[in-house]
Order: sequence, then structure tokens, then C-alpha cells
Amino acid sequence: MTRGITFRTVKRWSRSQVPFEQIPLQVPVADFSRTECQTCFVIAAHVRDRSLQAQLAAAIVAQGPAVAVKTEWCRSADSLYAAVADRGATIAITDWIGETDAVAEAAVRRLRDEFPTVAVLAYAPLTAAGAKGILAAGRAGVQEVIIAGHDDTGRALAAVLARAATVSTAERAIVRLSALVPSDVMPILAYALRHARAVPEVSDAAQALHLHRKTLAEYCRRANVPPPGELIGWSRLIMAAERLADPGRSAERVAVEFGYSSGSAFANMLRRYTGLAVADVRIQGPSVVLEALGRHLAASGKKIPLARHQGTDPAALMSPESAGKQSPV
Repeated sequence: MTRGITFRTVKRWSRSQVPFEQIPLQVPVADFSRTECQTCFVIAAHVRDRSLQAQLAAAIVAQGPAVAVKTEWCRSADSLYAAVADRGATIAITDWIGETDAVAEAAVRRLRDEFPTVAVLAYAPLTAAGAKGILAAGRAGVQEVIIAGHDDTGRALAAVLARAATVSTAERAIVRLSALVPSDVMPILAYALRHARAVPEVSDAAQALHLHRKTLAEYCRRANVPPPGELIGWSRLIMAAERLADPGRSAERVAVEFGYSSGSAFANMLRRYTGLAVADVRIQGPSVVLEALGRHLAASGKKIPLARHQGTDPAALMSPESAGKQSPV
């Protein structure tokens, strides 16, 4: 569940450039470098019902060695916020009790507004009131719902967390790229990043943004950036590169997940766009693909709209403080 994408009007332009490698991620990520696992999560959870908390805790523990999880159990919505703001949680879980839940709704909206790169999940019981609550949670902005007794068992929880982590990865990329990409073009990248696993086409982006595909192409031409199809290709590679950070995940598995015909097809596309091999991405880290796109955009001669950053030092555009307050396009 993601928010709608809107366009902004750009009135002034600047030729100043922001070195992409200087744009930090919004949220610090816990160091799991010594963990030989497939997936790593940093979770902050606020579950008021003790039986539900015990049920979710058991499900997290049951994930086993294939999933490394650092979990902080929070006693209030404020401590949940602090776990994200101060202690680097990248997934926030709040229980959603009943059809309406003012405490949970306020917590979700606050986190989504101030930390768009953090995945926010609701944990709800499968009851009549809970079902209506799930709809309310979606309207508040949660990206995934964990249904008690259904999604908190076996591999189901790992799948939900993986989907949430994908959304979180996309939002982090959007925050970083929004400092470099003109606002008329950013919605194309935002859509492609959020739907990378579905292998989106230009026509899919045009339909989602309620524009003709020729209009998207014209936006890219005017902004002097690559055409929409190439931007979508970059988005798939950015998201796929994140999966390569998991030691237990083969390039073949990554290729299948993101719709490439084979591991070699994925490797060839990666080399064609970035000049890098799969091994290079594993060694240097997934951000190297984002940095390659940043250099490619700079070489294309793109410009940054002053309307959004007038009077700001370009090197400080995406400081951790400013990144935390910036909403995705």
C-alpha cells in the first residue's frame, strides 16, 4: 500500500551538482556484516495485547538462522517512534485493535510522515472488527498487515517482512534520488522502484500516473535525463542490487525475483548499465548501483530545480536531518 504520486511544477533550474556518494541514507542500518544469513531485519514493535505480543515474538524467534532479526519491544507509541528516530529501526510494527484505533493510527501517520523510508506494518487479529481495522490501517499508510494466527506462523512472516523491506529499500532510494532528479521525472523512478518486482513497463507507469507515455518521454527529454524505459531498467537494478547484499542469495534467485530470464541476463544488464559485475556489487555494496545512476544522470547534463532547494548548500541537501523530513515524491 503506497501513497499516491503527485507532480510538482518546476520554475527555476540550477546547474549545480550534488556528488551522489555524499547523499546519506536517512536511517542508520544495524551492522549484520558478520551474520551469515539470507535476510536481516531491525524491528521495533509496539504490541499492547500481551498474548499477541507473545505470539508475534514466538514467530520471530521461529524464523531460525536464515533470518537475522534484532527486535525492540516498545511500551508506547512514543517509544516506537524513538526506536525509529534514535536507534535505527527499519521496520516498525504496531498492533491495530478493533475497527478504530486512535493510538495506532496516530503512530502510523507520524512515522509515515517523518520517516518515509521506514516500513510500517500493522498487526491485527482476524476478526470482524479486525478486518475493518485492516482497511483503516491501509488508509493510515501501513505498507503491510500481519494477520494474527495467519501471517505470524512459519514462512508467512518472513514473506511479509521481506515485502516490507522491499518497500523500505525503495523509499530510501527515492529519498536519495529526489535530491538529484527533477521533480517532473521523479514520479517515474518512484513508481518503478516501488514496483520493481512486477517488471513494470512504461505503459504501466503512464497508467498509474494518469499520463500518456509520450508525456513521460517528453518530461525526460525536457529534463535531459534518460528516457522512461531506461529509468525503469535502472530501478530494477537498484532493487536487485539490494538482494545481492544477502550472502545466501544467488544471482540466479535475484534474477528470478526481478523478472530477468536468467542469472546471466541479469548480469549482462547490470554490466551494460553500470559497468559492474555481480561480484563487484557484492564486494562494494548495493549503493554502488545508485551511485552509478547518479554519475550517469550527471553525465547526461541534468539540472536540479532551485525551487526546492534555493539557498541551500548542495552538499548538505540530503543530510540525515533533512532526509528524515522529506516525503517521497
